Amino acid sequence: MKTRTTKKITVFASLVVAGLLGFGAYGATAPAKVEAASADYVSAYRADASDAATALKNADKLNQKLEEEGAVLIKNDNDTLPLKTGLKISVFGKNSINPFYTGAGSASGADGGGQQGVKSYTFLDGLENAGFTVNPDLVSFYNSSASGQGRNGGGGTGQVATRTGETPVSSYSASLKSTFANYNDAAIIFLARAGGEGADLRTNYTSAETGRTNLASRNHPEEGDHYLELDDNEKDMIEMVKQNFSKVIVLLNMGTSFELGSMKADTGIDSIMWVGYPGGSGFNSVGKLLNGEATPSGRLADTWAADFKADPTFANFGSNYTYSTTGAGTISTVEYDEGIYVGYRYYETRGYTENDNCAWYDANVVYPFGYGMSYTTFSKSVKFTTETIEAGGDIKADVTITNTGKYPGKEVIQMYFSAPYTDGEIEKSHVVLGGFEKTKLLQPGESQTVTVSMKVREMASYDYNDANANGFTGYELDPGTYTVYVGDNAHAWHAGDAWGTKTYNLADGSTYPTDDKTGTEIKNRFDLDSHH
Repeated sequence: MKTRTTKKITVFASLVVAGLLGFGAYGATAPAKVEAASADYVSAYRADASDAATALKNADKLNQKLEEEGAVLIKNDNDTLPLKTGLKISVFGKNSINPFYTGAGSASGADGGGQQGVKSYTFLDGLENAGFTVNPDLVSFYNSSASGQGRNGGGGTGQVATRTGETPVSSYSASLKSTFANYNDAAIIFLARAGGEGADLRTNYTSAETGRTNLASRNHPEEGDHYLELDDNEKDMIEMVKQNFSKVIVLLNMGTSFELGSMKADTGIDSIMWVGYPGGSGFNSVGKLLNGEATPSGRLADTWAADFKADPTFANFGSNYTYSTTGAGTISTVEYDEGIYVGYRYYETRGYTENDNCAWYDANVVYPFGYGMSYTTFSKSVKFTTETIEAGGDIKADVTITNTGKYPGKEVIQMYFSAPYTDGEIEKSHVVLGGFEKTKLLQPGESQTVTVSMKVREMASYDYNDANANGFTGYELDPGTYTVYVGDNAHAWHAGDAWGTKTYNLADGSTYPTDDKTGTEIKNRFDLDSHH
């Protein structure tokens, strides 16, 4: 087992007072695995269309499939989800009638207006198609000016003061509140956040940007808040909903992670699901996920932290520093001081080096990279079929998954590795994702054996400055003990959390001077020569 001092990580911890998380929370999030069967839809989209209209319809099917596969069930206390078809529900949130369908910039695409005659779906369309009856008075309220002007945003370079535009609870009249009782089988709270190229999400609102003249003006975030946390109007709305409904579900319409610590601990919030940006037709699948016609099986592709401002990347997000150049004006530059220690590689490594039975980790991580739930339960059995490893070989494990619950479901199998580390030499995360697979849809009682694998060379680390003094720069395997974990998230290395674990020993190290696909030489591209 490798040993590691805490010096490097402690230095990082001292940086947390200067900026906001840039890598995970403020970057795009994507599902960890889409079922291989989706290839059928891809094939239809590419090859089986004789005209543009058919191709678009095939693309519509693929988009809905991606949403079904990629949505992440984060919390589901008391088996609140799935909801029974036919329930009468109330939907809360100004953005529920104006959701985000895509990101901005290069991530933008068709929204709920449809394209080329292909049907698109709003969030409310998806609910109605799933058999739910939605409180019409709330819908009319959010569509009216009585609920406020709604969100604002912007584009261009720099941090944009995007506000949620959520409706203050003071705007809900007594007569509107009286309708809650007629649609009280469940409440859905819809939270939305923008994300776009060239428009970084706001990390720190100033007093001028909040628009507040007094504490009663609660339309905007408070000074010092950031965009990926609940604002005051959202907090107030959640409290109002909890007081009136016994079943409360939160949907996250965003392409990012979000501060969920308070909502995870809140017993008044039963379920949380991340639905991302579903594209023009994906909200139809959201309805199917809520009523159980589809089963959630996506996994988080970021670590969701308790406090984004306590992440080391806080210091370096956005315009780290600026300088002036002749003819080009002022240039903003970001310095990535963290090296490889970003996202789950930071949290899992520091959690390991703290050596406190993960007390620090548990206080700072709400949901780990790779996390996700299902409506059903599974049993797992792992058999490593690789006994010894060599530099050009593979590591494989057969994993048998059995659906032990009452709903159909899919499980995601994840393989991580831990490489030998010598303090002061090549930097290495404590664990790294090496491979992953998803099962087919398993009916209750059904089993499937899935092989998950990775190449041994994928455990190599990049030594850009010959840190181990062996005369080589590039990808290399150090000699020593490698531990491989099979589990359901990046914290599988923690005692008792892995489904299966196996250690391998490499007596001699190996180097990889060329790319394994093309044979191209691998070399540093940005070394400074003696003249610079």
